[in-house]
Amino acid sequence: MANLKGAEKYPFYFGAKPELLKIAAELRHSTTQAEKILWKKLRNRKIMGYRFRRQHPINLFVVDFFCFELMLAIELDGSVHEDSFQKQRDTKEQIS
Repeated sequence: MANLKGAEKYPFYFGAKPELLKIAAELRHSTTQAEKILWKKLRNRKIMGYRFRRQHPINLFVVDFFCFELMLAIELDGSVHEDSFQKQRDTKEQIS
């Protein structure tokens, strides 16, 4: 468990299973060009001192970027979201 503000109230990975943690680690090694560009802007607390994490597991999903202090997830849409199965899954995320 990370020692972050609010960590006692919210578990850091929000119930993500160990398998998803492994998937997130793999995703960090295969970033898209858009993710690389945004990561250069977000890393090392460049945005108002907030810390962002890449490919962060949250419950059943892995978000592209996450700031725990703000409880802010950023997802960059790419070609993977054009797949019909992924479209269904994305729609389900928005409803939840």
